[in-house]
Amino acid sequence: MTRRTAIGTLLRVAELQEAVARGKAAQALAAASTAELERTEAQDHLDAAGLAGGASTALGTSTQIRLWRASAVTLAEATAATARSDRNAALDSWTEARRRQRLLERLAARKREERLAAREKSEQALADELAGLARRR
Repeated sequence: MTRRTAIGTLLRVAELQEAVARGKAAQALAAASTAELERTEAQDHLDAAGLAGGASTALGTSTQIRLWRASAVTLAEATAATARSDRNAALDSWTEARRRQRLLERLAARKREERLAAREKSEQALADELAGLARRR
């Protein structure tokens, strides 16, 4: 088991959150595409339904069919709008998670550089002290 610093732990959590957000964004994109396709199909069905001529019962039946299809288009449009809204929220969430992750990556890199600089300074001080002891002898 490796020992992780607090920043390392936060960075790992941010990576996992970003991965989850990316997955949710992909699902939302797929759902929005599907909803838009269904809306287009419903609109095509409505456009293809003509009004029957002749007897009043035929006209009434074709009108009723067009009303049902128009209702399906309205429902499909509402579903597509909701899917687009969900997609936008998921993309915003993913963007924010990625921003947090990058911020923590930069912070972790800076902390590594600071630890390395402190170690080098400590090693140099020790080397100077040893050189001073060697000169006194």
